[in-house]
Amino acid sequence: MALRVAGVAFGMAAFTGTHLLLSHPPVRQDLIAKLGDQKFKGLYSMIALGTLVPTAFFYARFGRGVGPRLYNTTSLIQRLGGFGFKALGAITFSQAVTQPNPIVINANREPGAKITEKDVEAKGIYRISRHATFMSFALLGIGNVLTRGHLSDIIFWGTFPIYWVVGSTMQDERLKLTYPASYFENTSLLPFHAVIKGKQSLKEALAEMSPKSAIIALLAPVFFL
Repeated sequence: MALRVAGVAFGMAAFTGTHLLLSHPPVRQDLIAKLGDQKFKGLYSMIALGTLVPTAFFYARFGRGVGPRLYNTTSLIQRLGGFGFKALGAITFSQAVTQPNPIVINANREPGAKITEKDVEAKGIYRISRHATFMSFALLGIGNVLTRGHLSDIIFWGTFPIYWVVGSTMQDERLKLTYPASYFENTSLLPFHAVIKGKQSLKEALAEMSPKSAIIALLAPVFFL
């Protein structure tokens, strides 16, 4: 049992550790200079998949519900709360993959190309959080932490909300070197922060979202494991 918990912990540490290392500006810039931008992105993706996919498989096959149970998860409030967070994660993910992400759109620009305010205009879910894809998995993680109380579950699912904040913050610091300052002033990492500040419109965000994608996502079983 202890070995299975350790396996989950090692896998998630490898996933987050390699991501943060490759995102560290000196390391990233050095590798891009040596490999080129496209090869670096390929290496980044390969390492991401090479650490997360085996860890997810190991967790699903051997790691679920093992280790000491740290708290009870049978209360109705916890179950409803967990279901709610998972549903929000599913909806957020559906919108993130069906709407243009300014970060992804501009990722393939030529080095040194000027990025304008029009290039990074936020739409739909990106009005709520500029890191919507990360946020969707963070919500999924929170939902599962609420409904699973074993140590292995907390390690696996609890990594996602932590990585959302840390990884997104590091990405923002890198993007600030080339993106207009207005992009960060008019959007937010934390959900609804830009809306509360009056920088974004919730009404416009909802109008730009896809109801069909949200309905399909709610039926996806991965978000209700």
